[in-house]
Amino acid sequence: MTINIPPQDSPQPPRRRWKRTIAIWLALAVFGGLTGLVMLSNSDPAKLAVTTAQASPALIAQLGTPIRKGWLVSGSIEFRPAAGQAHLEIPVSGPKARGTLYVEAQKHAGSWRLELLQYGATNSSERLDLLTPNAVPYSEVH
Repeated sequence: MTINIPPQDSPQPPRRRWKRTIAIWLALAVFGGLTGLVMLSNSDPAKLAVTTAQASPALIAQLGTPIRKGWLVSGSIEFRPAAGQAHLEIPVSGPKARGTLYVEAQKHAGSWRLELLQYGATNSSERLDLLTPNAVPYSEVH
């Protein structure tokens, strides 16, 4: 009596597994980076900063309306349930110009408060303070 045993699949060569492992890690890194960007962009301090900036007559005069937020928000947010801090750079644009919102915010007792909100036009060292009632441009001092 003859028993036919089907051939078993041989394991993939190590080189092919290595390539697959690298591809998986690369995909996870890209996914993690995109998730981080989306989280920064949709965070409470970013929303507060953009809403405040969109209501600023000084910024409306420089950018026009509508003022739109860009996708590549950068910075950092550190928070716990009742406290935290954020340092963000948010690209914004309007029909007249484009630039960056520079944001520093603090969270106390569960509420975010803007400590700094400035607009810097692209290719300019001047900053427009958006938290003062009569916002006046000033040069950044290093």
